[in-house]
Order: sequence, then C-alpha cells, then structure tokens
Amino acid sequence: MEEAPARFLFPKLTSLELSCLPQLRSFYLVRHTVEGSVLKLLQRLEVSWCQSLKNPFSVSILANEGVVMEEAPARFLFPKLTSLVLYFLPELRSFYPGRHKVEGPVLKKLKLFVCGIHDNDEEGQMQQPFFLSLVEEAFPCLEELILSGNNVTMLWQAQFPESLFDGLKILQVWYDKSPVLPLGIIQRCQNLEKLSLIGCPYDEIFPHGEDQTRTKIKTLEGCDSLINLMPPPTSFQNLTSLEVSHCKSLINVGTSSVAKSLVQLTEMSIISCEKITVVIGNHGDEIEDEIIFRKLKSLMLEDLPSLTSFCSWNLTLKFPSLETLTVHDCRSMKIFSQGDLTTQMLQKVNVNHKSVELCSDFNVNTAIQQSYDKVNALRMPISAKDDGASSSHHLE
Repeated sequence: MEEAPARFLFPKLTSLELSCLPQLRSFYLVRHTVEGSVLKLLQRLEVSWCQSLKNPFSVSILANEGVVMEEAPARFLFPKLTSLVLYFLPELRSFYPGRHKVEGPVLKKLKLFVCGIHDNDEEGQMQQPFFLSLVEEAFPCLEELILSGNNVTMLWQAQFPESLFDGLKILQVWYDKSPVLPLGIIQRCQNLEKLSLIGCPYDEIFPHGEDQTRTKIKTLEGCDSLINLMPPPTSFQNLTSLEVSHCKSLINVGTSSVAKSLVQLTEMSIISCEKITVVIGNHGDEIEDEIIFRKLKSLMLEDLPSLTSFCSWNLTLKFPSLETLTVHDCRSMKIFSQGDLTTQMLQKVNVNHKSVELCSDFNVNTAIQQSYDKVNALRMPISAKDDGASSSHHLE
C-alpha cells in the first residue's frame, strides 16, 4: 500500500496567536519545508507571554521533519504576512538557531516588545542578534515599527540600507537607555508621521539648528524628558498637522521664529503636558512682532494645568483660517494672548466643554478670562465668593 503524502494540519491558516504558554520552547508551522503553504497564507503572527520560548523554529523540529539545513541559510518566507508581534518573550534568542533569513515582502507592522537579547546560544556560541536577523533584508512595505529596550540600541547602532525606513510612518520606542536620540535618525525616516518615545531620557528630538523642512511628523507623544520640542532656528515649513501629548517635561512647543516657519500647519493639538506654560516661548532668539498662522483651521489645548497663555508677551497673532478653538481643563490659563489677536473666521470657542458664541465685544480673550474666573470662583471659600461674585451670562 502506497504511503499517503504528508498533509498540513491547517492548510488555510491566515492568523496564528500563541499567548500565555509559559513552557513553550519552540513551535513550527510546516511539516517538510520551511516555505510550506502555511507560511504562504499566514497574514498575522503574534506570540506573547511565553516565558520559555527561545527559538520559534528549532533545529530538532526541522530535522525530525526532514528539513536539511546545510551550508545555505534557512529561508523563512512569509509572502502574505502583514503583522508580526512578539511580546514579552524574555528568553527569546533568535528566530532560528542557525544561519537564516526572514523575508516579509508585504510586512507592514513589526513589534518586538520586552524580548530577551542574548549574544550567545545555549552552547555558548556567538549567534546572530535576533532583531538584526529580521531586518537584515529590507522590508519594503514596513510602516509601523515598535521596539523596546536593547532592541532599540541595536536599531540605533546598526548599519541598514537607506531603503529600510523609506515607508515607515509610525515609530514607537519604549524604555531606551540611550542618553540622546541618535543624530540623523529622524532624517532617515522621511515619511514618518507618528513618533512615540515612551520612558526615554532624550531632552531633545530635533537638534539645534538642524534643517527639518522635509519633516512630515504629525503626532508626537510620550517624551517624558523633552523640554523644548522645536529649538531655533529649526524650520518646519512642510508640517501640516501636529499633535503633542503626554510630554511631562515640555515647557513650550517652540519659539516665535520657529512658530513663524509653520506656514503649512492646518491642525495643532497639545494634550496632557503638565509643565507647559506657553505654546510659543522665548529662548533668547530674536522675538517676532507678528506671527500669522495662515492655514491653521483647528487648535486644541487640553489638560494643560500649567498653561497660562498661548503667548506670554505683546505679540500680534493672526489666525485668518481658524474655525475651531478648543480649550479644556487649562485651569491656569487666564488669557489667550496679551497682544493683538485676529480670528475673523472663528464664530465660537469651546471652553471647558461649553460652546461660547463670539461677537465684537466678546472675543477669545474675554471667553477664556471669564471661564478662568468662574473655575477659580468655585474653588474659593464661601466668604470670598460673596465679596467678589459677578455674573458670567455667556457661560451659563
């Protein structure tokens, strides 16, 4: 009787998730060839909380299944894989404990979070670092990269082809111990739209005086030690949208000269930055007399407990296109601007979750001042309220 041909257990598998398997040391997806049909269909692979996992593919498993690995490197081809997530694998050593290549021609998301880094294999022999084995061959479609710990250091120190980061749009870095963000890393990611730096000690992202005219970053979050986002004379002429959030040490977004370079900006949001006192600061550079945010349509200031104003000196501000202004939970903000303020398109302002209609004798400064008085009146002792109570019909 003729032996039945080998069959795949899951011939149509497109998504595989392995989680909370503390004794798992390795796993495999195919029977006879590393480039089997399961790999060809797999679109999503996620492995997490497997504390004993060292090599997803092992030599013994492949040998027992008839796969012979000699001089040529093992080749792991994932032609349809778009997402690879490896999370909390403290013993992870390599994708495969031997010479190998990992290829993902359509991979869009790569996440390596709290994955162990070991320079030696179990026999004490030097081995190819795990992260480098993944990115040695460029992923032409990579859009999102999430790294933590030593994996970040490898990224900063390694030499990669320029094409590796051509399409990268999202970069998240967690718990890097490097004192500074390496010079030029942002310039290599010319299409980067979102940058998250969580638990990193960097005090600056854009080096002083370095040209940023090609920067496309829209969202910046979690820069705990960042003090000054845009140091002069940095220019951001192509920036169209900016969201800054959860930057605990940030005291302002930039100086007046930097703000004047934001000629294409249409949206700005500053959220949950506890130390920011003004949006436009002064660090000794030449102070501008007038700034025109010609294309800015939406401005949001939310959960900024130390913010006192948008600008702290007598500066003329013009917002000819501003349609939406939102100011929520900025309890120290007494006024928007001390200088002349023009917002001809703005008809109302959202202050502390209330919509306030504007008119010729009730402008943005008046609305914010009245809201500040009302919020602080609620904190006063009853006797103080009786002495200084006043009506505020616009906010009722």
